[in-house]
Amino acid sequence: MSLKFKLKKCIMKWQINKRIKTNPFDLNYAETYMIPEDADSSHNNSYYFSMHDPKTKESMFWRYARRGGDAKDEVWFVFRDAGGQVYFSENDHFDKGTKVPVSINVAEPGKKLTFTFSGWCYQADFNGGDCKPGKKPKVKVEMQAEFHGLSQVFDFSRHLPADTMAVALAKEKWTKEFIAAIKENHQVHTEQQGTISATIKVDSETHRFSRINAFRDHSYGKRDWGYFDRHIWILGLMENGDMFHTSFVRYPAVTQINAGLYLKDGKPDGYVKNLPSMDSLPILGKCPPKASYEVELDNGRKFTIKFKREFEVKFDFQKQYTISEGVSEFEIDGLRGRGITEFGFNPDKTRWTKGA
Repeated sequence: MSLKFKLKKCIMKWQINKRIKTNPFDLNYAETYMIPEDADSSHNNSYYFSMHDPKTKESMFWRYARRGGDAKDEVWFVFRDAGGQVYFSENDHFDKGTKVPVSINVAEPGKKLTFTFSGWCYQADFNGGDCKPGKKPKVKVEMQAEFHGLSQVFDFSRHLPADTMAVALAKEKWTKEFIAAIKENHQVHTEQQGTISATIKVDSETHRFSRINAFRDHSYGKRDWGYFDRHIWILGLMENGDMFHTSFVRYPAVTQINAGLYLKDGKPDGYVKNLPSMDSLPILGKCPPKASYEVELDNGRKFTIKFKREFEVKFDFQKQYTISEGVSEFEIDGLRGRGITEFGFNPDKTRWTKGA
């Protein structure tokens, strides 16, 4: 470890701790954040929920992102039933002033949130796991759902150990572009493990769920999809109740920033210290059918995450960026789980690889 790296790490750690002390985590503010009326189109306020039943393989994920300015709001709804049929929302972008088919209510910050969907969905056809609108007629889907938190709300910009993030940032080359990218693209991202109880009605058929393993996230601040080179966000709910998160992010001025943690009994049991280069995972412009990678936590634990994608749904962000949202089966040291494998790509393929 060079003297230059140590110095950069100390500077970054000091900056992070100073920011946290000056602006500590406020649960109520974080949970009920609203986009300012004068915010431009780069501002984002996104809620995301996902539940997975490892026995029946039923899965659901839901997302609602309000955007500032005249940018279109973003809506996702995807449901996979026990028979393997996948339904996904007919539209995923809505003009300002247009009624959206979703609602979100923070009933009790950090403990209880309710959310709904009411709209038309495609019955997907599969092509190598990629869901596309099928030949079957569209169906009306109604959902009422309730999320109950099991873990504390985790804010990655304030609860992640400063040393972990300082190391990741110290590895980068500190150019003017890099400093500007860190300042201009900062956003708050929180996550929480919990359960979802829901009623999902597909035409005349009703599916009921009680306390299914789930997680949620909430992100707000600046998010310019066109500035991303690409990213990988992988989160799994394991059969014993554990949960893990690993993420890789790349910008034009940033080779790779890693983050993540492992939860046991609803509490952090290690934070990501090292991940491989994202270039070591298959680069296909979508979620790969399967992959594996090594993870090292700051408590010394090392393990391999293996995943096998079951299906994916692609979302296009006004031709600026594409996200392939995969639902996958996981294995860690013989322990099995189910969750999300999200791979995002800029349309400019020359920006995909850098050799982190």
